[in-house]
Amino acid sequence: MKATVISVNSFGKLDMKTLSKSITISYIVTASILVILSLLVTFTSLPVTLANIGVILTAALSTFIGGFIVAKKIESKGFLNGGIAGLFYVAILYTLGIIFYQKFSIDNNMIIMLAICLFSGSIGGIVGVNAKKKK
Repeated sequence: MKATVISVNSFGKLDMKTLSKSITISYIVTASILVILSLLVTFTSLPVTLANIGVILTAALSTFIGGFIVAKKIESKGFLNGGIAGLFYVAILYTLGIIFYQKFSIDNNMIIMLAICLFSGSIGGIVGVNAKKKK
């Protein structure tokens, strides 16, 4: 079966299978860390304000990992492909938010989350494309 390919002119090729795999792993990392964070908030005296920072750091780490995986597999254009992974991560996150909460607004929090995920996905992509493969 032939994989669907997103072609971005001369910026490289990104197949949907690789992108889906990286985003799935990103969300597994997100869910795992958020479970631990929620347990810490529940059973310790961790302030909720630190939990909010933890959510942002979790998204940054998850998109970094997603960008890393995509770029390592594609082996080119790490900044772009990692950024695309970060963008898809945020798009899925907000789509699920719309489905479950039936409201959507563009506010500062959304713009900050988008910027963080794009940036950390891009950085993950840069690191991933430069990571040595084992032979």
